[in-house]
Amino acid sequence: MKKPISSSRLIMAIFMIFIIPFSGFLIFYNLYMAEIMKRQEAFTNLERLEFRIKAFEDELRSIESYMANIAANDLYFGRLRYKLSALDAHVYSFNVLEKHKGMISSRETIDCLAIYTGKNELFRRAFGSGLDYETRTALTNRLAELLQGPELSNKWFCEIVEGRAFLILFRGIGDLQNICVVDLSRLSGSVMYGDEKDEIFCVSEGSALTNKTFVEEAMIQVGMDPSYYITGRPQKYLVVRTTSTYLSLDCRYASAFSGIGERGDFLFPALLGASFILVFLLLLCFLIMRKRFFEPLSSISEALKQIGEEETEISLPQSSILELKQFSQALTGMTEQVRRWRIIAYEKTLAAKEAQLQHLQLQIRPHFYLNVLKSLYNLAQRNESEKMQNMLLLFSSYLRAIFMQAGALNPMSREIANTQSYIALVQLTSSMPIMLKSSIIEELDDYQIPAMAIITFVENAVKHAASFNKPLSISIRASILEGEGQRHANIAIHDNGPGFSEKMLEALNSGAVTALEKDGHIGISNALKRIDIHYGGKAVVTFMNSSGASVELFLPI
Repeated sequence: MKKPISSSRLIMAIFMIFIIPFSGFLIFYNLYMAEIMKRQEAFTNLERLEFRIKAFEDELRSIESYMANIAANDLYFGRLRYKLSALDAHVYSFNVLEKHKGMISSRETIDCLAIYTGKNELFRRAFGSGLDYETRTALTNRLAELLQGPELSNKWFCEIVEGRAFLILFRGIGDLQNICVVDLSRLSGSVMYGDEKDEIFCVSEGSALTNKTFVEEAMIQVGMDPSYYITGRPQKYLVVRTTSTYLSLDCRYASAFSGIGERGDFLFPALLGASFILVFLLLLCFLIMRKRFFEPLSSISEALKQIGEEETEISLPQSSILELKQFSQALTGMTEQVRRWRIIAYEKTLAAKEAQLQHLQLQIRPHFYLNVLKSLYNLAQRNESEKMQNMLLLFSSYLRAIFMQAGALNPMSREIANTQSYIALVQLTSSMPIMLKSSIIEELDDYQIPAMAIITFVENAVKHAASFNKPLSISIRASILEGEGQRHANIAIHDNGPGFSEKMLEALNSGAVTALEKDGHIGISNALKRIDIHYGGKAVVTFMNSSGASVELFLPI
């Protein structure tokens, strides 16, 4: 059968089953929203980057169209295909170069336009204002090297000159070429969007081609391939990447990333804050309910359990909830009433036990007194006055000890002294020698036992074990037994007589008190009843035959 669960524990379990998944859901939701917001910002930056690339590509396509038109339709450029005189070659190339200068002045994107005719051995160049002398010289040398190559590309390609990346395009026929050079940094660099400054840079083979200063200072990782990622130190940057198929370039856009909600969107921080406040309020609600409702309810449940276990000393906490407070007050009043009833019932039970003990003592004492009076009568008949005097002194001392009893319990030492007085009285009334030995540990001298408990069994030994053939030997031994957290006083009374009969031994060990009384063993029956009353069934008395009669009492300490 399953153990029942209390209502307070059930409500607490239900509450926790609700709050834990709900808190987990809020955490997951906020993390998901953070990723969504980051993805949305990455998508916005990607649109900006693609717009910038498209505008740059359109500009390059316009330049490419201009160069193709010169190569196909310009008369002067066409004549440079053939071997001309030095003057004609100079005039024709000068006219083409003037058109190139006009193109450069109208398009700030172009850094250099040049013409090359191998047959006339002319290489003429027009530069924009953005290049210094060293860069122009280095760029001229690099173009001359490329013109000597085996094959010239008719697509834009990238070359590094003086640490700067340039896009170069050759457009012509054979050894007659139009050449255009564009600084790639015109695609890269800083971009202002309101008060924010973002950066664009190009990457090739795991290293930055443009905007190198920013990449190095911000410690931007350029070897990562995801479409967007967070990098940089100490300032974090959200980097998005895309590829220009027209230029075959890996382009990236970096924007400062300080956390969701710090770039103008306060919806997510508001939701995140509301989620934490809600979880905090749920926990606070749980703690308040636990203190104001669950704990008082558990205390009431524990009090009911204690009442069921017949405990009357219970305490209930004060509750601010009206119904629980009224219930606690009613339960406290009921408990107090039950406690008073139990005290009254206990007092009545004590009175009944006292009356029963007095009745049992009155049963034993006349029995012993009559025996003593009978002995005195016999001494008087035999005119043994000295023995009568000694016996009267012993009897008076014994009666004084009996009548001075404050109650139904006596210390062990007094019971032994009373027993010795009894043996002395018996020896005065009989010629039969009796030996009494007692061995009591000091700790049990003051241990309280029922009055007449030992004398009753000694008297039974004298009555049934005495024989004219051999002296009667009676031993009394008292010790302490300990085990399983309990302590018992073990009192053993042994004689060397014939022992108990089988019928009597069976009656004694089975507790058949009525049968004992019918057989005349009123003293033993009386002693067993008084022991049972005093110890409430916790005491054990055993009878056996072991070279005589043996009685053992196990009384709880």
